[in-house]
Amino acid sequence: MRIGIWDVLAGVLLGTAIGAGTVICASMIGKSASPARGGRALRARKRIDINNASKEELMQIEGIGPTVADEIIRYREDHGGFESVDDLDNVRGFGEAMLKRIRNKVFV
Repeated sequence: MRIGIWDVLAGVLLGTAIGAGTVICASMIGKSASPARGGRALRARKRIDINNASKEELMQIEGIGPTVADEIIRYREDHGGFESVDDLDNVRGFGEAMLKRIRNKVFV
């Protein structure tokens, strides 16, 4: 995976680990200097822990708005957390299509 220096800096500030095999491209300095572009790229790559994510972090996932984020948190609190990403299928407002779309963006 190739990432730019701004994504690395944003990841460090957010506590995101850089995985093995990640190549930091110094040549990208200045190309994603815009916080909006850098943030969007980070959101696209960052996996979110559904057992610890805040409402705001959950809402960074495309397709999850405030209502579904609240339902994820409610389910997590009521059931002592998620045992598997597949448990999202039990969350009100969540369907099989949504689960399929975000599966690679979340983890337990």
